[in-house]
Amino acid sequence: MDGCLLKMNGMNKIIQITGIVLFLSLTACSDKLDIVPTGKIPTSELYKTVDGAMTAMNGIYRSLAAPGWTSSNLEQSWGIMSNNLLEDLMGEDMVQREEGNGWYWYQYSYNVRQYNVGKSWTCYEIWNMWYSTINQTNELIAYTPAATGAVQAKNNVLGQAYAMRALGYFNLIRWFQRTYIGHQQDPGVPIYTEPTTRHTVGKDRGTVEKVYKRINDDLDSAQYHFENSEKQLHKSHIDKYVVYGLKSRVALVQEHWTDAAIYAEKAREKEGLALMEESELFAGFNKIGNNEWMWGMEISDNQATTFATLWAHVDARLPMHAATSRKLISSWLYKMIYPSDVRRRWFVDPSSISDAEEAASKSGEKVRYNQHKFYVPMIGSLAGDYIYMRAAEMLLNEAEARCRLGEYPKVRELLNELMQYKNPVYSSLLSSIPDGKVQTLLSTESSVISNLLDEVLVQRRIELWGEGFRLFDIVRLKSGMDRRYAGSNHPVKVREKPDSWAHTLLIPQSEFDGNINLNEERDQNPIR
Repeated sequence: MDGCLLKMNGMNKIIQITGIVLFLSLTACSDKLDIVPTGKIPTSELYKTVDGAMTAMNGIYRSLAAPGWTSSNLEQSWGIMSNNLLEDLMGEDMVQREEGNGWYWYQYSYNVRQYNVGKSWTCYEIWNMWYSTINQTNELIAYTPAATGAVQAKNNVLGQAYAMRALGYFNLIRWFQRTYIGHQQDPGVPIYTEPTTRHTVGKDRGTVEKVYKRINDDLDSAQYHFENSEKQLHKSHIDKYVVYGLKSRVALVQEHWTDAAIYAEKAREKEGLALMEESELFAGFNKIGNNEWMWGMEISDNQATTFATLWAHVDARLPMHAATSRKLISSWLYKMIYPSDVRRRWFVDPSSISDAEEAASKSGEKVRYNQHKFYVPMIGSLAGDYIYMRAAEMLLNEAEARCRLGEYPKVRELLNELMQYKNPVYSSLLSSIPDGKVQTLLSTESSVISNLLDEVLVQRRIELWGEGFRLFDIVRLKSGMDRRYAGSNHPVKVREKPDSWAHTLLIPQSEFDGNINLNEERDQNPIR
């Protein structure tokens, strides 16, 4: 991807935009995304009009669903969904049954943090992807106000740019530092709010508190611009409801429970938004037109990135990576799904596979606990869409926040709403769980639901399995992680204590080489 180049010049950090190679074209009469090869457009020309600015914004979305963020290992480095898969594999609820061709195995095995030298590994990938994206949003924020075009169209672009910059810093601070609570004054990540040039001097790490202030300020700015904006043109675009959802995510990390509840509720006010009915739950989570999806990325046949794609890594029916590196639900979490819950059908029933069949299976989907939640719409095509945010997450965010606030009747109402298409006897089961907001079910040490908060958090783990939430939930909840439980189906039985540095990444060496205000001895994260 030569549109975003992270370059080093002496001791100065430079993130230089040389042009966006692939842009998306959106028209009012079509809800399809089409790629238009426009070639490299100079910045001075690109931002003359609001249409040009929207072209640049569309280029950001497309780049975040494609490989190109590392010099190699491209098949495990392809944007937001690649990171989401990584975040689940580094938890205890998703199992990578076999090493296969090696993709994600180092990360799943917690054997990747030390690889911060060079430009092939996870720490460089995530740092490069989000700082390159942040610099593109900085250009949009700086130049769009002077572009010709309608005010509402400009506000639409600016709202998206501010929200995307907030998302970039939110991901960076969670990958490169421990959680907000208890670490507010610890080192954060460098903050840039203006386009960088070859003369830009690199910033220091600042503090976690400053990074979260930047995130919240940007989300406030996004919300402000969306108040006088065009409507969402396509679900690949962030809109005000997605901003509410992002605000809810950030508030959960900061333990601002009232804000988390309010914004999750506002996010679900979007017209036409509805929870999936039972039949839709088993359609593969692959179509952006689903009424529950708030934000995602449409992937057509000519946009699919073959082996560097979600489907190659999770759909074991395909002759690709997942066939010999199968992704399973943990045996512990499967047992936590009530037998009357239809979501058990997202996974292969372990009782349906004999010991002999399990032992003989070298490839394909027929192994115990193998996932069926995500699969391509049609064998022979990788044109499956990516999901970034949906209504069920917002409902669960609100349920957790209101439980923390002691609003138990509302929590029960929300859980029953979540489960209306999933478990016909759930209301009765829920009624037997006592009120309470003390987290007792920390990881996999027990399978006893002691109170309502435990139930909310377990339902969150089940409902959002595979959507990229587990690692950061482990970190913010300070629950620790243990794959060594009795009957574990994890081949790598890692255990990490709460607040472990193992859940973070090392800052890439290239940043220290190019940033005069960062010192490796002083500013690098601990190895352990």
